[in-house]
This record gives sequence, structure tokens and C-alpha cells, in this order.
Amino acid sequence: MHFAGFGADTLGGRGGRILKVTNLNAGGAGSLRAALESAGSRIVVFEVGGIIDWRKETVTITNGRLTLAGETAPRLASRSSAARSSSRPPTSSSAISACGSAMAAI
Repeated sequence: MHFAGFGADTLGGRGGRILKVTNLNAGGAGSLRAALESAGSRIVVFEVGGIIDWRKETVTITNGRLTLAGETAPRLASRSSAARSSSRPPTSSSAISACGSAMAAI
């Protein structure tokens, strides 16, 4: 099989273990932070969708061979009225939702 385009030869987490993001906590077991900070080849899938409040902390990925399968997150059904009334995006949070085929290989 031949792939073309930018990143076609990037291995990402291919062949690694699958880690599931099961909560929207800023850290701890089942969090995105725990998956990003894990060692070795890994593919991160999402069982939850929503907003993660990083508490203005920086997340640094020091262990490469990572694929973030953002398209696996469930769609967000609705947003709160407070979120709809704000015209600016959150500055210390990350929104995860399945809005098409978003996948990143690092």
C-alpha cells in the first residue's frame, strides 16, 4: 500500500497499544494527559467528548510515536447557554468532538 502527501511516512502510534480517554479530567487515569504522557507507541481513542480544562498548565509530549484518533470521540449533543453566549473560544481548554475525520500522528 502506498500513501501520498504530507506525513504519509509518519509512523505515529502504528503497532502500539490502544489507550482510551474515558473522562474529561485534567489528569489521572483515563485522562487525555495520562495518554499523552505515556511511553511507547500508542493510539489514543476517545470514549468521551467535551471540554478539558487544562487549568492553564502546559502539556508536553516527550514520548513520540503517538496517534490521536479524534474522530472516535462522540459528538457533543448540545452546549450550555453560557458556552453559546460567549463569542471567544476557551483559552485554557481543549474541545474534543467528532467533527469529521480528524487524526494527528506525532
